[in-house]
Amino acid sequence: MRLVVLDESFQVIVKGQIFPLLKTSLTKPHGKLRKVFAGAPLDLVAIDILSGMPVTPDGLKYVLVVTDYFSKWTEAYALPDAEASTCMQVLYNQFSAGLPRQLHSAYFDTN
Repeated sequence: MRLVVLDESFQVIVKGQIFPLLKTSLTKPHGKLRKVFAGAPLDLVAIDILSGMPVTPDGLKYVLVVTDYFSKWTEAYALPDAEASTCMQVLYNQFSAGLPRQLHSAYFDTN
């Protein structure tokens, strides 16, 4: 998998197929950014869901991305659905760093 820029929008090319990563224009104004501080590993962990990927033969079509803010350690897990219970089971059972003190997740409705 490689990330390429085509027509000013980010896209992923997987086995010759193109999948857009952004559904909005890059020129659209964004919210104000601010610094986030973490004092130690696992103080603050961010999670996000990557969708729009091709479905695997096992029926997995989402990717859960988990990042520790302090160490920048990142892990990704393939998921069959994007339900909160599925994400938390994977985080609890498979995230190698352990459970975080705080969990950061942003939900954006793209419809």
